[in-house]
Amino acid sequence: MAYLHPTVADEGLAYLRAQVTTLHLCSAEPATYAEVLTYSLGNKAVSLSAIGDYAGSVGTGRKVTCPAISDGTSTDDGSPVAWALISGSNVLAVGDGLFADTVTGVDFELSAFDIVLLDP
Repeated sequence: MAYLHPTVADEGLAYLRAQVTTLHLCSAEPATYAEVLTYSLGNKAVSLSAIGDYAGSVGTGRKVTCPAISDGTSTDDGSPVAWALISGSNVLAVGDGLFADTVTGVDFELSAFDIVLLDP
């Protein structure tokens, strides 16, 4: 069975937390920075929370939280299906889900969400 010491997870989350500058909502799941720009429906500068414990329905682990957004800047209309966290031209994390509404030419809102590294 695979094993990672909790410090390994914490260091990865610490790097993510220290480097992330911007959240993008995307119309498709991006794999590259160019795709983030192509699929972006809006963005917002963000700072992730401190690292904490996670205990959920899928297991336990460590997490950081992306804060709720009430004033994200829309850059295009559409239905978001993914989010991307970037630093400069580096795509640091991508995920799906979380979305109930479409983004239109006004500010967007997004509930806070966790980024989790599960224990093995």
